[in-house]
Amino acid sequence: MKYNIIICSLPYSVLDFPAAAPPVLKGICEAAGFKVYTRDLAVDLYKQLNQDKGNFFCIQDWLLSTELEIPRELSNWLDFCAEYLIEFSADYIGLSVFSEWNQAAAWLLADKIKRINPNKKIVMGGRGLTTKSYPTTINKFNILKKDMHVHFWKVVKQQKLADYLLLGDAEESLVKFLRNNGLDHNDKTWGETNQILNYPFPNFDDYNLNDYIGVDNERDVQLPIISSKGCVRDCDFCDVAAQMPVFKWKPAKDLYNEIIYLSNKYNHYDFTFVDSILNGNVRQLKETVNLLAKHNRNTDQPIEWGGNWICRPISQMLNKDFYKLLAESGCKSLTIGVEHGSDRVLTAMNKKTSSAAFWHELKYFNKYNIQVIVNLITGHWSETWEDFIIQCEFIVRLQRYVANGTVSSLCLGEGFTLLDNTPALRQDNLLTHSTHWQRLFYSTRNPDLGFRERAYRTLIICFLVERINGVKYRINLQKFLDWIISAFDDIKEFQQTIPYTGKKLPEQETFKNINSFMQKIIEKEYKQFSLKLKLKSENGRTGSPQIHIMFNGNTLFNNTLAEGIHELTFPLKYNYTNKNQLEILFTNKQDSDTIIDNDGNILKDKKVEIIEFIMDDIDIAHHYLFVESAVKYYEGDKLVSGHYMGFWQPNSRMVVTFKDSIPIEAIINRKFLLNYQKKTNEARPWSREVDKIVNLLDQLEAD
Repeated sequence: MKYNIIICSLPYSVLDFPAAAPPVLKGICEAAGFKVYTRDLAVDLYKQLNQDKGNFFCIQDWLLSTELEIPRELSNWLDFCAEYLIEFSADYIGLSVFSEWNQAAAWLLADKIKRINPNKKIVMGGRGLTTKSYPTTINKFNILKKDMHVHFWKVVKQQKLADYLLLGDAEESLVKFLRNNGLDHNDKTWGETNQILNYPFPNFDDYNLNDYIGVDNERDVQLPIISSKGCVRDCDFCDVAAQMPVFKWKPAKDLYNEIIYLSNKYNHYDFTFVDSILNGNVRQLKETVNLLAKHNRNTDQPIEWGGNWICRPISQMLNKDFYKLLAESGCKSLTIGVEHGSDRVLTAMNKKTSSAAFWHELKYFNKYNIQVIVNLITGHWSETWEDFIIQCEFIVRLQRYVANGTVSSLCLGEGFTLLDNTPALRQDNLLTHSTHWQRLFYSTRNPDLGFRERAYRTLIICFLVERINGVKYRINLQKFLDWIISAFDDIKEFQQTIPYTGKKLPEQETFKNINSFMQKIIEKEYKQFSLKLKLKSENGRTGSPQIHIMFNGNTLFNNTLAEGIHELTFPLKYNYTNKNQLEILFTNKQDSDTIIDNDGNILKDKKVEIIEFIMDDIDIAHHYLFVESAVKYYEGDKLVSGHYMGFWQPNSRMVVTFKDSIPIEAIINRKFLLNYQKKTNEARPWSREVDKIVNLLDQLEAD
């Protein structure tokens, strides 16, 4: 079959789900009468590496690194892709440069194709063309100094890597291009111009979803959906407002029909909204959620979905009933750009919200079992040392929601970096390096924050997340290290040009004493917790059983329990000096309280069953490893092997002790805060990357 165009997505890719653009363009172009084929070339790389995820990301990292020698595996992939695309029967080869992270792959592949067959027509599109060249792209391809700050599409044009350039999204321009059999490559087309995103449904026929890894390799692969473009915010670190200056959305009914159509066609019911923000148009969101909730109540195949969420001020939040409806509509996870725990930094970022608003909304996500991925930015140009301490406290405070599963992961990045076309970069008070402007900058409004300080703060945050939260977090320290090594002389030179105040570096001292720093924050943030018990009591011949509950030697409860369900709640204070011990004693049972029939079967028995045993928001009754490690059960003075969640024998008791000898790995998947109080001083080595980064930072100080 002869195609008009083959549209390819490129590495770098995390392969959690297919890229949205090629299927969208295929659906639009085929509805207009053109033949389009789509292919994910990142999947080809993944398959060539035998679907080894670790190796896949390691090889891809070269595209973002300062290394010049291309890995053999990537070279083989280029040979395969070039041969495949040259032989493929299509008028045009389309390369989708989704972001600056795709620039290196686009350059390598286009150059390879043109060297083999200069007559093949290459079309490049995507928003990765309308940003500056990525720093490692500049390094790998010797981009001239005068071209370092021009948009990548101009470099592509100058190098004659593509015959045609469709800048921005191409929902309208690609059809126009194909109808006219090519456009002038100077044509700057930004895609659709209507306020409503009204185009045919995307077409995923060329994709095998089994080729993808899935979100964090834990959920099924999701189908991407676009419900809006742009953003209703203008955060100072973000380039979305510059890339898509007008916020646009699909009508709720159209969006709902698209989801149902795709779920029926592909027998797939898990979706991800790839919008910058899902809740930009609240009225449309309400309508969509209502439609999906109604659908889910009347089907055996409910829709599930996730997306990106902005935290609005409390005054603008929807009522509490909406969050229940959100869950009923199939919302399983949301990624929230919280960014910082300090309201002062949030104001400098122009986030138009507060940390209190996030905590307010997180309660509802917790209540309705909606998982949250938290995006954080450390080292913003406005961040003072006091702000950074607040950020650390914020992360420690998140622990409760990590423990109960509401917060599933944290995205940390490598500290605050500048993006092209952002308000932060346009500040008059900002000094930047000519080449490494993304990472090497200095604000005269915050004279105590330089590169060293930001780097140390990033490492401190990594430590807190790893040691306390025990949750997945996303940061590539090896890539950060590679950049420091390659740019070390430039970093030293830049350090000498800024008006450093000469104050003692608190970040360095804090990093060297990280365990005590962390312990102080834990003790400040977690002064007390709540113990919740749900007990089921049954009477015997002599009446009701009696329960005596003590914590650290103090009586919390000592009374009989009438037959039925009892819920007891106690506010307790942590003991950070000695061990914490909870004891529950069962008394007032006689032999006559156990009633049996002639065959020895128990007809009725005086007993107390533990239905829920919640500490630190974790129901330890349902965590075998914790019970096995921390709970002892006695009948009288005799220690009984095994574990029990209840009392049947006279004078039996349960003792729960929190002490440093409990293996941390056995404590509910490393998520139970009480057991960290003695573990924080444990000598645990840093990774090789961290040691090398610290050594380089110390050299900067010495110089």
